[in-house]
Amino acid sequence: MIEVTARVERADEQFVWLMRNMDSQCQRCRQGNGCGGAIWGKLLSSRQRLKLPNRVHAVAGSRLRLSISESHLLWSSLLAYLLPLIWLIVAAGGGHYGYGDAGAIGAALIATIIWLISFRRMVTSNSAARVFQSVDQTLLPDRD
Repeated sequence: MIEVTARVERADEQFVWLMRNMDSQCQRCRQGNGCGGAIWGKLLSSRQRLKLPNRVHAVAGSRLRLSISESHLLWSSLLAYLLPLIWLIVAAGGGHYGYGDAGAIGAALIATIIWLISFRRMVTSNSAARVFQSVDQTLLPDRD
């Protein structure tokens, strides 16, 4: 399991907006290398906020431990990188079959544009939170 502690910056009944707790990271994770915590560091940079479903009824100021299995992260990465590559190859192959090299280039460009538009819509919509459904959330006690 890859784990990180984050602070709830804002919360409502459906979602929480998280900011990474920089104090909980080791020096190697702060630099962006080391254990799997570096992955969380890239998702939760100091400027970006991560929006997740509020499954533990957290409130602003709460601390959450987020964890994800390595296997799920691997499958998500394969889908994020392999699926667009397959989409591009199939489109280019179809374009080449019908119209030669120019058709392959045109179909690849069109496929790339369609993929970028659909990916942007997914990331900017509420459906982006569904990507993180496999992230386990644990509400941590407040530190005094």
